[in-house]
Amino acid sequence: MTRLHQVASAAVMAALFLGLPMRAHALFEDTDARREIIKMRKQIEELNTKLDASVASKLAPLNTRVDDKADKKSIVDLIGEIEKLRNDVSSLRGQLEVLSNEINNSQRRQKDFYNDLDQRLRKLEPQRLTLDGKDVDVEKAEQKAFDNGLAEFKSGNFSNSQLLFTSFLQRYPDSGYLPQAYFWLGSNLKHC
Repeated sequence: MTRLHQVASAAVMAALFLGLPMRAHALFEDTDARREIIKMRKQIEELNTKLDASVASKLAPLNTRVDDKADKKSIVDLIGEIEKLRNDVSSLRGQLEVLSNEINNSQRRQKDFYNDLDQRLRKLEPQRLTLDGKDVDVEKAEQKAFDNGLAEFKSGNFSNSQLLFTSFLQRYPDSGYLPQAYFWLGSNLKHC
């Protein structure tokens, strides 16, 4: 605005000075010339004031438009950033959901693995039984060997039952079934 003001002032002054006839200088005395210069300065100042007002009135809407455009541009930029942040949040939520699902699946697999392992170990662990009023630990293989000898006895296959109970007593000399194994071995000898 300053540059425009200077150009306009220079143009007004040039027009005034060029428009005055050259011979007017000779007709006036110093005081008259000074009065005319002061008068012209006032006219120039009035013209400058009018020009400033005119330029300001014409620039005001432009400034408003520029400010509005700048505001609109910044609003558009902010909306773009908000959309980008929303997309980022959406993406992070998706990743969180995937990871949460993977954790749940891993925990479920780990629980299933633990249960399977526990069941397998229970098959190998000795069982706590009460035999003849005593609490004893009996292994699965020991239980199975005794039950096989007893099943052969009950089916009437006494010779096979005798072999199974003899083998049982040799393999498990400290078994909780020891008294019962001797009993059934003796019963086999009675029937043979």
